[in-house]
Amino acid sequence: MIRETMGIDGDSGRARVEAELRCRSDAVYSANPDLVDHRKEFPWVTGALGDIHAKVWFVGEAPSLTQAERAPAATTEDQWSISRGDKLFRRMLVKHGFKNGDESSPGGWRCYITDVVKSLHRAGEWSKLSVEKQREIAAAWAPVLAWELETGRPELVVSVGDRTDDLLDYLLGEGLIPPIPKRTNIDHYSYV
Repeated sequence: MIRETMGIDGDSGRARVEAELRCRSDAVYSANPDLVDHRKEFPWVTGALGDIHAKVWFVGEAPSLTQAERAPAATTEDQWSISRGDKLFRRMLVKHGFKNGDESSPGGWRCYITDVVKSLHRAGEWSKLSVEKQREIAAAWAPVLAWELETGRPELVVSVGDRTDDLLDYLLGEGLIPPIPKRTNIDHYSYV
């Protein structure tokens, strides 16, 4: 149903996907009270952006609290646009046909970008967490990623960074997300 709506009225389809994503995120926060919910401060950070029905997806680890704090008033479209690395990522998406317009223009998505973990974390603090703790948090968010994968059915998932790739391997190995037809990995743009 969402796919049909996207073809007829893209804004309506995106709104439905975003509403469902919020609802599923609510359920994760309710079931995991230890996860800090920053959505009142940063309602624009959903950890997902673009066309969920695109054939190619880019998957990252988790949204950055530091980058969210750096953003002036922002919208969902401003995700992955704050840091120099974010801007480079977007510039490359435009250059390679995954986004129409320019790097800062709204819409024009020919891909989907999402995070394994939707809750905001400071990159340095996230990196200090044990692998087991990161996996525990990823597992808490797995129902949301599973819903995204089942809804969008991407043909190719591109892991942004080795740590994301490891989290996807874990979730797949535990049967927490559906199989992904094809995967590849790229370096995380923050290291470029």
